[in-house]
Parts: sequence; C-alpha cells; structure tokens
Amino acid sequence: MKPLISVIIPNFNHAPYLKQRIDSVLSQTYDNLEVILLDDCSRDNSGEILSSYKNNAKVKKIIINENNSGSTFKQWEKGFELSCGEYIWIAESDDYCDAFFLERLVGQLSENGTVAIAYTSSHLVDAHNIFIKKVRGKGSFKYSGHEFIVQKMAYGNSIINASSAIFSRKALKQISQDYTAYKASGDYLFWIYLAEQGDVVYVRDAHNYFRQHNLKVSPGAVKSGLVFFETIKIFRYLKLHNYLKGLREHLAHGYYMWLITKVNFDNKVKKKEIIDMWKKECSCSYLNKYIFICMHSFEKLKEAIRFMF
Repeated sequence: MKPLISVIIPNFNHAPYLKQRIDSVLSQTYDNLEVILLDDCSRDNSGEILSSYKNNAKVKKIIINENNSGSTFKQWEKGFELSCGEYIWIAESDDYCDAFFLERLVGQLSENGTVAIAYTSSHLVDAHNIFIKKVRGKGSFKYSGHEFIVQKMAYGNSIINASSAIFSRKALKQISQDYTAYKASGDYLFWIYLAEQGDVVYVRDAHNYFRQHNLKVSPGAVKSGLVFFETIKIFRYLKLHNYLKGLREHLAHGYYMWLITKVNFDNKVKKKEIIDMWKKECSCSYLNKYIFICMHSFEKLKEAIRFMF
C-alpha cells in the first residue's frame, strides 16, 4: 500500500499565491494524501480562499487562527499534531510544485527505509511565475545523516525552502522542539535535527518552485540581524557535536563573516555588534573570510565550466 502523506500548508498573508499552491498539491500524481490548511490570522482574503476548499475530499482540516501565533514554526507544530501520515510535507503557501513532486520523493523514501529526509532542487520564480533561476540537474545522491550535516549544512541551510522536502514522522518524533523558539532560523536547526535521525536523499531534478516576492519576511530578518543572532547558536551546536572540525570550522566561520559584509543592515551599530560577536567564535576571523571567498569563487568557476561543456 502507498504510505499516507500529510501535507501541511501554513499561510500568512499569501492570498495572491494561495490557490496555485493548494491546486498544485491537490493535482499530484501521488494521490494518497491528506491536506491540512492553516492560516495565522492573515489580514488579506486568505480565509475565504482556504474555506473554498472545505468540501474537497483530500482536505482534512482548515484552521484559521483568531490571533497570530508569532511563529511559523509553531504553526508547523500545530500541523504535525493534526496529521496522521507516515511522511510529512510542509508545502509553504507562496510556493508551488509540478505534478510529480510527491511521486518522485516518496519513491526515494520507500526504496530506502533508513531515509529521514528526501528533498528536491528548486527553481526560483518571481511573483508572476517567471523564472529567476532555472535549475538543471538529474539523478540523486544519498548521504548518511552525519555526512549530510558535515557536507551540506556547514555553510548555512542547504534545504533553502521547506516546500522542497518531505520527511519521516518516525524521525520527527525523535527530535527536540526547541527550534520553535527561533523566529527566522528554526528551519535550519529543524533539518539538522532530522538528519541526525537517518539518511538524507537529494534529488537533483527540480520539481519545486521557490517564489521570491515582496511579501516575504525573511529579508527583514536578515537586515535586522536576527538571522545572525540565531545562526550563531546553530554554529555552536555544530561545533559541540563535532560536525565542524579543523579547516571546516574555519571555512564555516568565514562563510558567516563574508555573509555579514554583504548585508545592508538597518542599523550600523547592530552590524558592528554582530561582527564583534562572530569574531569571538573562531580564531583568524578575517583570514577565514578570505579563505572562504577563494573556495567559493573556485566552486563557482567549476560550476560554470561544467555547464559550458
């Protein structure tokens, strides 16, 4: 029998994209799914759009909050509690996918009983579904959880969009819920925790569409500095659990020192505070940044050459 997939669609003020999101879930070629629609007290007409799906056989629950929870990750937890599926998909309300998304990823999970997460590449699109970046890739890679964290999560969150991944309920039950205390980077810690419970499969084919638009809250979290105050805790967690050792620790630290210089912060005093905070995390802080820049440039060059030939 096909395993049941619980699809959680948490929404806040994404009415312009909501119908396309829900329809892309309901039109999946993989049909054993339950859909849970959540709204966190939106100020637009999201509630009307969600309510229009109340008679759809695949829609299990529609919950519209009277008060805003203040956290995307608390909404995730609510969805988890309401769901029954063996695997879970957080289909964010401003993204969408092709019809084969679930079929492709569920195949990876069912073939490999040890897999905690399976995720796909993502095309980047704008508010009008026009490509910003179209991803080319074929095949898949399987990592042990430890390998995935060391290789793919040292320099920020490799699963850049929650909509691109499905994961095991069994793995979910084993992890701490302290990621819900984060405002911006809880997903980064969430994927690390899940990867510690099993293998991770990355499908290079892009079946997900990650939307970039002016209603997103993440750019504000970066400019305010919140992301850097949260990710430093995750950096410390990775060091404490021996995922970052030797050169990799210096490169990961260099990545953040480089990233800080690229942000146009709301407040210059805040920027200095963040730089001073991160400098204390690792020796040779400025050298780390330049080593990372050299490595990053080399990787970009290799990628360009590969596409040329």
